[in-house]
Amino acid sequence: MRKLIMGEWISLDGYAADASGSTDFFTQAEFNNDPVSNQDIEDLMNDVDTIILGTNTYKLFVENWPQVDSNESPTAKKLNETEKLIYSNSLNKVEWGEWKDVVELVQGDAIASIQKLKTQPGKAIMIWGSVSLSNSLIKSGLIDEIHLRICPITLGGGLKMFDMDIQLQNLVVKKYPKGMILAVYKPEKYA
Repeated sequence: MRKLIMGEWISLDGYAADASGSTDFFTQAEFNNDPVSNQDIEDLMNDVDTIILGTNTYKLFVENWPQVDSNESPTAKKLNETEKLIYSNSLNKVEWGEWKDVVELVQGDAIASIQKLKTQPGKAIMIWGSVSLSNSLIKSGLIDEIHLRICPITLGGGLKMFDMDIQLQNLVVKKYPKGMILAVYKPEKYA
């Protein structure tokens, strides 16, 4: 069975976006461009052959990543070239710049589709952001690992990452030079 990994940048107080829905707290902060963290993401992506995105995260990603020069950013190269499944019942089409063959719109029952996807041959599957979909996948028992990059900032409100009580087993903690912390967890049970 393929591993499904959830990745998210969150504030120290557990928010994935601020009260206005912005993720600028991590995209414009100096800790976002940490070379050690970027290398860890590149290494992780070597073990991933499919990326899952929900509607809102897809919209954020497609505005940025296809425009990043792949020659200057190994992370962009891997992200742009990796197969992407966009789970959305509100979009009619999806695109990914010049990488037309690596993006597909999937509508309908996301849980059943991802459950089937996990049984197919391949490397790990990565879901970035996509808070609602990620929470649904946790509740369905389909997330195998949660990779949280905890930014040294508090927001005081916004989009909470988790909409449930969840018990996690800590697998890894790593501190980055610019203050961000990577915490890798295995979900055990939720309420």
